[in-house]
Amino acid sequence: MARRLSTIASSLPESYRFPMSTPAESATDTPSGSWDRIRDARVLQLLGVYAGGSFAVLQGGDIFVHRLGLPDWTFFGLVLVLLAGIPVVLATALVQSGDGARLRGVFTWRNTALWGVGSLTALVLAVGLFMGARHLGIGPVGSLVAQGVIDREETILIADFGSPMGDELLAGAVTEAFRVDLEQSPMVRILSPSGIRDGLLRMERGDDFSLPAPVARELAVREGIRAVLVGEVNTTGGGAILTARLIDPVTEESLISVRETAADSSGVIPAVDRLSARMRERMGESLRTIRGGEPLERATTASLTALRRYSQGVRAIDMERDFVPGIELLREAIAEDSTFAMAWRKLGVTLMNQNYPQGEWQEALTRAYELSDKLTERERLLARGSYYGSVENDATRAIAAYRALLEVDPYNSTALNNLAVQYGVQGDPESAVEMYRRAIRADSLGVVYHSNLISSLVDLGQWEEADEARRHFATTHPNLGLPKILEPLLLGARHDFDAAEAVARRLVDDPQITGVDRMQILGGMVNLSLIRGRTAEALRWMDALMRQRAELGYGVGEDDATDEFYAAQVALMLVGDTAGAVGAVDALLEGDAFTQEIWELAAMEGAQIQLARFFLQAGQVQRAQAMFQEWNTLVTGPIPSWLEDQRDDLEALLWLEAGRTEDALRHFEAQTRAPNAGAQSHFVLGSAHFRLGNHARARDALLAYLDHPQLYRLEPDGWTYPRALWKLAEAEETLGNPEAAARWYDAFAELWAEADPELQPRVEEARRRSQAL
Repeated sequence: MARRLSTIASSLPESYRFPMSTPAESATDTPSGSWDRIRDARVLQLLGVYAGGSFAVLQGGDIFVHRLGLPDWTFFGLVLVLLAGIPVVLATALVQSGDGARLRGVFTWRNTALWGVGSLTALVLAVGLFMGARHLGIGPVGSLVAQGVIDREETILIADFGSPMGDELLAGAVTEAFRVDLEQSPMVRILSPSGIRDGLLRMERGDDFSLPAPVARELAVREGIRAVLVGEVNTTGGGAILTARLIDPVTEESLISVRETAADSSGVIPAVDRLSARMRERMGESLRTIRGGEPLERATTASLTALRRYSQGVRAIDMERDFVPGIELLREAIAEDSTFAMAWRKLGVTLMNQNYPQGEWQEALTRAYELSDKLTERERLLARGSYYGSVENDATRAIAAYRALLEVDPYNSTALNNLAVQYGVQGDPESAVEMYRRAIRADSLGVVYHSNLISSLVDLGQWEEADEARRHFATTHPNLGLPKILEPLLLGARHDFDAAEAVARRLVDDPQITGVDRMQILGGMVNLSLIRGRTAEALRWMDALMRQRAELGYGVGEDDATDEFYAAQVALMLVGDTAGAVGAVDALLEGDAFTQEIWELAAMEGAQIQLARFFLQAGQVQRAQAMFQEWNTLVTGPIPSWLEDQRDDLEALLWLEAGRTEDALRHFEAQTRAPNAGAQSHFVLGSAHFRLGNHARARDALLAYLDHPQLYRLEPDGWTYPRALWKLAEAEETLGNPEAAARWYDAFAELWAEADPELQPRVEEARRRSQAL
């Protein structure tokens, strides 16, 4: 800086330079009065030049501080050096223009320049010593990573912040805010809510998923976690004092201890931001990356009330698996702050995963996408990936978003899982398996990663690997219901219905199978009963399933009509009572189960398409066409891909009725070749060929249906598996293959050996045909 000022001074015009006169000349020429001396010394001009140079130095210093990740006090030190230089420069100017002969040898421009260089050098050395000590782990400024206390990407556990004053809601909000901020750090990995929940279940804490400091320490010791973050929120008047400590769970020794104050409620979130930044700095994170993140208030919400509701909702969903209250709390958070992007994203993902109406979760994910600039980088990329993949059905852009996130955070298990899902959508199960395995390595306690891996292994036909993955899942989650539920699903997918039913019946009475898990096992019993021709039993299980759904708060109102329509479908497709089935649906439509509002909502769930297919199955083509037309009138905007598939399938079925057989067959064949095609696409194609008398092609398609590896196929198989066996038998018989036809008739008779009495005539007919062949 001094060199720069000397250069500037030497380049000034002659009239701006300071006179280098002798003492005698100064005594003669110097006017009396302070102002005249200052004017003659050109002090104002020099201070102007100094101020301009100082401004440039500070601008450059600010850039270096942020780009090199230097401590904040570097800039303030630079300000102090420049401020201290003002009196030195002023004194030098006055001495050199005056008659202070004794001081003129001290206050020279050379000495002033050397003083400036020395001051800046001292500041640089201080910064260098600080940064060196921090990176080498020396002294109190040494980072924990450099000291070897924790490793880079160490997993830490965040305990629930305490509140001695009893404000648990505020403490919960601070805990969640701290979690959001620390999740942005590349230095540490936060134990996921699923990991905490599973660990607490292993500790046999029942339904208590709170995590006070003593419980967090015990959990950390059991799980081999070397650091626990504990904290307190003390309210004082209208403000709050926040303290946070990173401790060794075994010795309870404080590794880091920081404290911040908030003058009032509006200052709590910024105080958490400052507190977390200091914690991250002490752990060893680069100051540049800490400063580079979004301020917590912008990345979350400025409303403390909204953050409280959000933290409660996240706990209910992720820890307690209590989805309905959790969803309501998220909606309350959004009501407090409609721009709370993180709450919109969490709401959308939860609604989608819990099978809420498509319009609801699509709206939430869209809103999160629109507000994504307010999110942290990780949350922003997650929000965009969810929007592209689930709302726009654009797998390419979704994959790009998740890959961008993994470049920032290679161990982000959510991104790995969502990327795998998109690979599955594109029909690339090999890549999906790789990503699911990476997600499990990053977070072995993530429930959905295990189940998705098993599903993808089944898609590849790797049955033994899938069962091995299920057993591993059960080992890592011994108190969870889902690994148990997957066993009958795997057995059913391989058509071992006896074994699947035996396991499923046992699980119905398992006290660990609760909530959504119980819904799944009840649904499994519905479909296993249908496959075996026990329709009355299937309807009883369906009634139990509807009661369970009602207890959990699912549905939008039309669920009251679900079991009635289901019974009508059973009567039509399995019992063969067409008149009774149509009469039941007519009564349902004429009743008060569907208000206009619910009817319109049901359109976005494809209810009218299902009714149209029912009427087609019943042979009432005109009613099917009318129902389809009504659906087209109700749904005018964009629709999700699964609803597009249902619409296109129905349209192709109507083409068959209209004689457009080539168009219909071309559509059905394309469906079997689509990425991630399901077993049902082969059944539909086979049924179409069977109806048209193309028995060889029908046989091939139906065999492909039976052989298609797919984990979640019990539900459609309930309707189609027995019918596929019968159609195969008839196709082989028509083709002149009596032995093959007899085998399929026998398979059908064995499958329905314990079917309802009204279905036994079909069983007897199958046996007669087999014997005749």
